[in-house]
Amino acid sequence: MVVRNDLSIEQQAVQACHACIEMASYYWDCIDKPHLVLCNTSKEKLHQLIEKLRYKEIPFSLFEEPDIGNEITAIATIPLSGDRRKMFSNFKLLKTEEVA
Repeated sequence: MVVRNDLSIEQQAVQACHACIEMASYYWDCIDKPHLVLCNTSKEKLHQLIEKLRYKEIPFSLFEEPDIGNEITAIATIPLSGDRRKMFSNFKLLKTEEVA
């Protein structure tokens, strides 16, 4: 899953969950023990990733948040393996500040 980094950390978590649920509702039958990886990126890079996924015909779902004008906030792909995973190598994992 990839979520926009211009949202608060709480919003990023919620938007990612929305995208995951959306993806699972369409592709649950073809998922075998999925692994979840949550990355974040800029709005622009998220849109570039969407175009790349479409070009490579990789199934994904996206979530559009009604509260911010139906903007795309997060996406989730079907489980990927091998070379298909490489397209995510430049994305950073979602991180939060450590709590003492």
